[in-house]
Amino acid sequence: MAEPVYLSGGRIQGRSDDTIPATAVVGSVSSNITINFNGTGTFTPTSNTTVQYVVVGGGGGGSRDGYLEVDSQRGAGGGGAGAYRESSFSAVADTTYTLTVGTGGAGGGVSPTSNCASTKGANGVASSIAGSGLTTITSDGGGGGGGHNTDGQCAGNANGNASGGGGSNHASGGAGGTYGYAGGGGTTGSPYVGGGGGGSGSIGEDGHTDGSGHGGDGGSGTTPSATYFSSIAIAGGGGANGNTVGQGQAGGANGSMSAIPTVATANSGGGGGAASGFIGGAGGLGVVLLSFANSVGYATTAGGAGTIATDKSSITNVPAGTRYEETDTRKIFRRTASAWVEKGTT
Repeated sequence: MAEPVYLSGGRIQGRSDDTIPATAVVGSVSSNITINFNGTGTFTPTSNTTVQYVVVGGGGGGSRDGYLEVDSQRGAGGGGAGAYRESSFSAVADTTYTLTVGTGGAGGGVSPTSNCASTKGANGVASSIAGSGLTTITSDGGGGGGGHNTDGQCAGNANGNASGGGGSNHASGGAGGTYGYAGGGGTTGSPYVGGGGGGSGSIGEDGHTDGSGHGGDGGSGTTPSATYFSSIAIAGGGGANGNTVGQGQAGGANGSMSAIPTVATANSGGGGGAASGFIGGAGGLGVVLLSFANSVGYATTAGGAGTIATDKSSITNVPAGTRYEETDTRKIFRRTASAWVEKGTT
């Protein structure tokens, strides 16, 4: 069922049993409504308004050190973070804006061979906001980490305006774009380790930065403005492999020496962790966050599996006196300090 529509004048219209897909989560910060789109959906305001946004692309996948299976450890780089963009746009009344949330890149190395593509992590997929009259706001997915195949080493990927993946030994990290940083490089001497994936806040570490045999840590992430959003740091890089694995940052995954891939946190846009001899970890799904004045009415849709309740019982962050109109029962409720009360029952 559709989410309730927030109208001007302190009115809300919705069904008695409304639910929405669990990919659009509504909250509030100060005098603003916030919506976290964890999956692709739409947003339609009922009046002109300024919308603050954060758009993060999917994180790049961590790579695989395929050389481990035939000799000793070599380097594998962590995945880069999806591009992080935070700003505002002028939304026009009754215009529907499409919010696309990009997926994370797969980890590298299902079947390592002598070609770099077989061990590299895949790039993440772009997230965006698009609508009539708006120049599309795009955050590309993070670059995949550079793995080591059975014959040689591979550089980390660069991908558009996002952060680059970390490199294998003797290989550089991928370049950073406008909204991200470069991945770290792998070591040129033994013990061989990879570089960390770039983050939205800093470059990925080179191998050995924290000591001999230590894989590079991912680059740092970014915390959305507390004025408009309630969120921890996101869009960090994934860690590289090593005798001591590199640490992922702000949703990015740690490097791994086990058969279980280290996957980045969902909806962080973080990079996946690199692995030694096993499949690299996938990058994290991206996210789109919106924030706008709570006096503005709006409607949303969102895709994805599962639902959360959004009938009046779940709406608690509205002022006393707010009116809720059930469109299926024709009943009217008013919000008190702590509950919804049906009109005419008190």
